[in-house]
Amino acid sequence: MFARSASKARELEIEIRGRKVLKEYVCRVQGEFPSDPVECSQPILIVSHKIGLCRVSPEGKPCHTDFCRLSYNGETSVVKCLPHTGRMHQIRVHLQWLGYPIVNDPVYNHSAWGPNRGKKGEGISSVDTVIRELLMAEFGDGDGNSQLRAVKCSFQPLLEIDADNPKPAEAPCQRETQSQIEDDTDTEIKSGASHCEALSTELDALCDSTARADGISRTVDDVSCKESCRTDPDCTECGLCRPDPQPQDLVMYLHALRYMGPGWEYSSSMPSWAREDWKAKEQIEQETKL
Repeated sequence: MFARSASKARELEIEIRGRKVLKEYVCRVQGEFPSDPVECSQPILIVSHKIGLCRVSPEGKPCHTDFCRLSYNGETSVVKCLPHTGRMHQIRVHLQWLGYPIVNDPVYNHSAWGPNRGKKGEGISSVDTVIRELLMAEFGDGDGNSQLRAVKCSFQPLLEIDADNPKPAEAPCQRETQSQIEDDTDTEIKSGASHCEALSTELDALCDSTARADGISRTVDDVSCKESCRTDPDCTECGLCRPDPQPQDLVMYLHALRYMGPGWEYSSSMPSWAREDWKAKEQIEQETKL
């Protein structure tokens, strides 16, 4: 939703921050979601702003989401979501914690969270392990060498930031307390410089081994981001060099259905994947073979 003027943008911002805007979403989740309404009030903590990762934690900020199942096709459910707060990834994180992650969520429906995909917080070894596995999964397939170079490029700014602001030696992964700046703002959890260097070394080693397997002799440092990415010296994001996403990576089964505020309302139609008789492409192909 975009405002067409600065004054309207300020007006909408005030309404949203004052929680005067009703927001409705629809999503498709794994499994048979309960037929009765479900309420989730688990607090959410931002683990890292840099890579955009959150989780349920007692140290997080208060959250509240109501869920209502619309349909179930035998494998997945369509669920209406009513968030009463606006935390980062709130719907996705609450659904993961309940045990019904969004079908094609690349982050919160990933095996990096353990055998139960993060349900009730069970089976998670450590946040650092989750981050490492998510990075490797995203950049380790296909042309592993070039993709891991992209990880190295995007990881470097975080290394430099931590190097300039090192944590005490006895607590390299010390967590910072949450600030009270804005209602919808949380504090990024930063790892210490030594920990970042260790992750960087692992990425280098993996990239080198991938290069050797592909018959490529050059290493990460032999190829810079500038060879594959155009940069703007005035842009803070240009240093984050990442590979282009695949078409299937551009769609997630989470859709903003309706926003309604004082005297106005905006609604959209149901997406095709929210139809009751919808089936995933893989499911259709499997049935065709039978």
